[in-house]
Amino acid sequence: MAAVLQTAFDRGAALEAWSRHDDGENFFHAPPFIGAWLAAAGERVRLLRTDAAMAFIGVNGRTAWFGETGRAAFDRLYVEYQDFLLAPGAGEAAREAALEGLIDAAPEISEFVFRNARPALAEACRRAAARRGLDLRILRTQPTFQVDLKADDGVSASLRAKIRRSIRRYEERGAVAIAAAASPEDRAGAFRELIALHEPYWRARGQPGAFADAGLRAFHERLIAAAPDATDLLRITAGAETIGVLYNFIAGGRVYNYQSGFQIETDNQFAPGFTAHQLAIDHYRDRGLSVYDLMAGEADYKRRLGKEGETLTSLVIERRGALQRMKSLARRLRR
Repeated sequence: MAAVLQTAFDRGAALEAWSRHDDGENFFHAPPFIGAWLAAAGERVRLLRTDAAMAFIGVNGRTAWFGETGRAAFDRLYVEYQDFLLAPGAGEAAREAALEGLIDAAPEISEFVFRNARPALAEACRRAAARRGLDLRILRTQPTFQVDLKADDGVSASLRAKIRRSIRRYEERGAVAIAAAASPEDRAGAFRELIALHEPYWRARGQPGAFADAGLRAFHERLIAAAPDATDLLRITAGAETIGVLYNFIAGGRVYNYQSGFQIETDNQFAPGFTAHQLAIDHYRDRGLSVYDLMAGEADYKRRLGKEGETLTSLVIERRGALQRMKSLARRLRR
């Protein structure tokens, strides 16, 4: 079967077909996430299918966005670990065929954008571009970081001391505890607390934060309500006071730390972020999960808590032509 890029498709049937292929290992491929994403993605999303691979493609003008909508406000969702969904047993050839099928099925598209591509997809893009004489431009590479919950705590002695001191200071306000919001009402309340703690931090830095867009908030509310087993809202408290909320995804024994919100402290003996993450690591280790995934980005806390994992690459494949030459010239002039 050649690649088919459907501009209109039955989303329920597409989700059902997706569910049959999903291996349960990547939360961003999990049916709860994909179902909520499809419900919010809009009409510009197309379905790419071959015998052995599937992907959703957002189209905005002459640009195609792999696994995204092409709407900047909504794509602040920032999907990571991007790749084709491959049928069980399908190998590298299936990914390559699907990628080249995408390029062939959309001759009107001038550039294909892949954000946060896993190493296998990034390498397939490099090979496809070279074979077809297309331009490939790397936008960004980012390491991921993760904590192996099956191994002993690997943090440094100085960081352990910092976290212990922080917990002692919080205990002056009351017992320090971590608990997952359980009931639908409690989960909705914890999500509101998360936003109330998250947004002031980012507004103080001149940025909107992860939940500023109403469409994104609605997406997360839908996901949290529909997938209680795949989404965790952990509330960290000192006495009656909430000092942080972690918003995590769970799939295949892996916990993905997606977002967080912490009470701002002026005394540097308090370390709300490190305290919350260490308590979460202990919480999930006790539950028997395997990995606490801090995901992509060079934040200091990720490097100090976890070890480096796979690298995600954001790149663009461009068809050569006058428009692309003009864009390239404009980029060179800006630099």
